[in-house]
Amino acid sequence: MQEFNTAASCVREVFPDAEIISNRTNKYPIRVIVSTNLDGKETELWSGRQQNLFSKYRSERTRAMNEIKSNLQALKSKM
Repeated sequence: MQEFNTAASCVREVFPDAEIISNRTNKYPIRVIVSTNLDGKETELWSGRQQNLFSKYRSERTRAMNEIKSNLQALKSKM
């Protein structure tokens, strides 16, 4: 759940009113995917290992969060 909250907080920083939906699976390795569905077209903005969003892996988490926010800002600038 920590990885979902981390990714969701990144989305909320750039798109405060975004609808965030969790789509969980029990397949390994566990990956987190941040995607958007605009005009019926799904686009993947970021994907990575679940562990990269854990607070105990500070440098990986910071890098992943920066990538997510950067990709979201790029999307926002295209809108």
